[in-house]
This record gives sequence, structure tokens and C-alpha cells, in this order.
Amino acid sequence: VISAATGNAGSILVADDDARYRRLLHDLLTAKGYLVMESADGEQALAAVRRTPPDVILLDIMMPRMDGVEACQRLKQDAELAGIPVIFLTALDDKDTIVKAFNAGAADFVTKPFDGREVLARVGTHVEIHRNRLKVQEYARQLKEKLDRAEEDEEAGRTVQFKLLPKETLRLGNCEFCS
Repeated sequence: VISAATGNAGSILVADDDARYRRLLHDLLTAKGYLVMESADGEQALAAVRRTPPDVILLDIMMPRMDGVEACQRLKQDAELAGIPVIFLTALDDKDTIVKAFNAGAADFVTKPFDGREVLARVGTHVEIHRNRLKVQEYARQLKEKLDRAEEDEEAGRTVQFKLLPKETLRLGNCEFCS
């Protein structure tokens, strides 16, 4: 399910097997201008991310077919998608689960039941970080293109200069010029 938002706040994938949580998060996020996509399990989430990469993924840990930890691990193995921040939302709050989530590649962790203000603050922060990372990557790509062109231009200039030099040694007073 995709729901259009009015603003350009960012796009969020909500992956949770509990339809009530998906609806609650959908309403909370769309009210703040986010585009919200939904999925009910890890497999659907990965398929949705591959179709339309979001700015942030809100991912439940306990889901059927593929849990959130496995979905996160698979996501982080894909070089094109690995930079998308994953915020785990789960009722599990023991230290082992939290460590397991971060080891899988989570950027953040929110315990259910959650405070909507906290979710919005964390989502907003991670959307901004993700978008800034994308901008830096784009600037780096543009800079590399410019450097590559400058190196090509430098090599072309060097070639032209060498072609302008005489083939034999040229003597002008006490100076000798050769190529």
C-alpha cells in the first residue's frame, strides 16, 4: 500500500505484521507530509524497497515468513540499498534483541508501545541524515567526473605541446630545446 503525502518530507516504508500499528504509523507519518509505503512482512518489505527505495524503513522484528532482523541483514548486503536507515520498532526490549538489531545494521531502535513524537523525531533525523548522505555521494560523483575531465584535458594539452616541439634539437644561444 502506498499513500501519497502533500509535502516532500520524505518517504517511509512501514513493515509490520500488525495492521493496527501500520495504520497508526501511516496516519502519524502522512499527517507530517511523509509518503508512506506499507508491508506486512520482511519479504514484502524487501520487494517494496527494491521497487521504490524509501528514505527510512520502520521495521518490526517479529514478523511471519521473514523477520525484521533477516530482512535488515539482506538489505545491508545490497550495495544499492545498504545506506537506507532502518529503525526497528518492536515490543522486544531486552539487551540481546537490541544488540542483535544493531548488529544486523539498524540505525535506531524504538520500543512498542511508542510515543508518536519520538517516532517522528527519529524518522525526521534519519531522513535528513539519509538525504545528506545522498547529496554527498552525488557531489562526490560530480567531483570525480570533473577530475576525470581535467585529467583528460591535461593529457590532451600535454600531447599538443609535445607535437609543437621540433623533432630535432633546436639551439637558441646557449639554450637547447628537444622533445
